[in-house]
Parts: sequence; C-alpha cells; structure tokens
Amino acid sequence: MAAGGEQNNVPSPVPTNGFQVVDVVRKFFPELVVQRPMFVTLDLPMTIIRGEEYCFTATVFSYYNATLPIMVTLDKSENFSNIHVGLDRNNKLKLTPETAYYTYYLGDIEMNEMRSLRWCFFPVVLGPIPVRVSALTNVQGLSDAVERVIICKPEGLPRAQSISSIADLSQTGSWRSTVDIDFPDVAVNGSERLEVTASGNVLASVFDGLDELLRMPYGCGEQNMLNFAPNIFLLEFYMSTDTLTTDLKEKAVKYMLAGYQIEITYQHKDGGYSTFGERDEKASTW
Repeated sequence: MAAGGEQNNVPSPVPTNGFQVVDVVRKFFPELVVQRPMFVTLDLPMTIIRGEEYCFTATVFSYYNATLPIMVTLDKSENFSNIHVGLDRNNKLKLTPETAYYTYYLGDIEMNEMRSLRWCFFPVVLGPIPVRVSALTNVQGLSDAVERVIICKPEGLPRAQSISSIADLSQTGSWRSTVDIDFPDVAVNGSERLEVTASGNVLASVFDGLDELLRMPYGCGEQNMLNFAPNIFLLEFYMSTDTLTTDLKEKAVKYMLAGYQIEITYQHKDGGYSTFGERDEKASTW
C-alpha cells in the first residue's frame, strides 16, 4: 500500500510517493540492502602485537552521481604511533614515529569508483585500541567515518600456571587459603595477569576453555572429519546445558557448514565417503 491510500497490484519496495515496509513486500523482497552514496572501509586485523609495525588499508567507495573530491583523515591516538615516511638530508628513506592527525587528499573520485590508501603504525599500549578514519567531501551532509577496535597483545609466548584447592565449608562455613604469587623475571612488562575462579563442582575446570575445541575443518576427508565432528558435539553440549551464546553458535555453525561443504567433495557415487574421494578405490564405512 503506497502512501495516500493508492493500491498497487504489484509489490514494490519503493512506492511512488512514499516508503512503507509491509508483509507483501517482505514476501517478495526478503532482504533489503541500504547503501550510502559514499563510505569508507578499513582492512584491519583482529589482534596485533605490541611494538611491531602494522600497515592497514582504508578504501573509499563512491556511488554518488557526480565527481567527488574526498579527503581522508586518520585520527591521532595515544595508543599508537603513526609511522611517517620521509627522506633525510642524504635523500635516504627515513621512518619517524609521530602522534598526530594524518590527512590525505584522494583527489576527484568518479561515480562507481574506489580508491585506497595505506597507513602504518605501531601500538604502544596493551588491550583494546580504537582506530578511527573519516572521509569528507564538499557536499553538505555527505561524509563518513568508521571506527574499529583492535586488540593489542603482549609480545612473547604465553605461559600459564594453575593452582587448585578444595574448600570444605561443611564444618565452619568459611574457608581461607594463602597462595604465593611469583612472576618470573623474564615476564613481559604489562602481560602479567591473575585470574581467580570458584565453582561448586570439582569437574568445572574440565569444561573451561571448551570453546577452544571449535575449529575450522580442513584437509582430506579424514582430517576434515576430525575437526568437523567436535563442533557438532560441542554445540549439542552447550545447547543441552543452556550455556550457548550467540557468538559460540555463529562460530560453530560457520565451521560446520564449511566442514560439510568440504566433506561432500570426498563422496563416492555409491553414497559412501573416503579419504580422497573418487581417487580411492572404495568408500569407507565412517
């Protein structure tokens, strides 16, 4: 139904004099994609290591119906230092760390055109680091900004030690224990972490970190199944114990779909499967 009471026989996602999402539109157009005339995206890793240099790409897309002059800016941050590339007095390449705003003029971008540029930086703190890039034009109201958060991890290799104790509260109702904590001298500064957990079940520690068993299947038919099957069992466990989170579900389903698509490439014409598919003489029972 269009605005003003006009009846349309053919469903249209964009009525002539208005826009209204109704059931009949959703039936014929179940997915609606809205796109800005100009936007910027960042190609950043999920995690980085403190002290190492990283370069990332910012890409600007323009679908505006005219040529756009675009200026892109990387916000300064106390969490990382930008790497300025220049020349010294001897005309040799010189890399200088700086904490400042960095602005580049991309020039005039035509309709349906994209342009990219690269920034390099190195993190100086641990933990979440926001990275914000903005794109400005000379058209009023037409601009974009995107902020991504990356996790900076300490350098070196992780080492962990666990100390377990059983607290008997049946007699006194309280329990106290003293534990000496001693970090090694070679520990990376800022990476030390102490975690204390308590549970009423002596088997609780067995289930800690079960999500680490969720893995992306790969390899031949046999290798694929070894990584494919645990995703199914873990998903059933989380569902039966009512501990399934949205992130775990999305991760498990993603891995299972990938594993299934890989496994069917090793299927024989008789319906069985084998390690290398039709290259094997016979299919195995598993």
